[in-house]
Amino acid sequence: MTSLILTSSEVEQLDLLLIAVEALDLNGRESILWASYHLGFAEIIPNKVVLWKLRCCNPMRYRKSYGILTSREGDALIEILSFLAERLYPILHQLLSSTEPTEIKLQRWSFFHTRFTHLLKKNMNLRRMRAKSLFKDIIIPNNERRLLIVLGLAAGDGGIQRLHAIISNKVYTYAQ
Repeated sequence: MTSLILTSSEVEQLDLLLIAVEALDLNGRESILWASYHLGFAEIIPNKVVLWKLRCCNPMRYRKSYGILTSREGDALIEILSFLAERLYPILHQLLSSTEPTEIKLQRWSFFHTRFTHLLKKNMNLRRMRAKSLFKDIIIPNNERRLLIVLGLAAGDGGIQRLHAIISNKVYTYAQ
């Protein structure tokens, strides 16, 4: 696996994907830590504080740190995201499926949208234009859908490589 040196936009994408995981899973942070231990990354992400510090490398964060993610930390987060995406795949499939009954699908999207926007407002510095742009009425549904598609692509065999490619090539980035 090749290592990434993550740019600020790549860190933003990773953090938004982690927020999407938190919105899908009510115990999202605990799931991220559990996946870290399960995959052998306990030395990189031993607790919630270290996870929070890594995520604060995102320039859109309210509590932005001026550190950078090392390639090892970025690789660990990508593997964790891929692992969690596989675990959450049934939920992703239900949200993205066109065969679900419309009423049920709208309820699921409403729940996800409410959780996702709450987490964004809680964690992002809304005085930054880039963070503010996430909340435009036209853009947020597209961003949510893109993030879920990326998580769907990150699941399964080859998911880690697909997520590396998506992050490094800026495919499926969020709209601005």
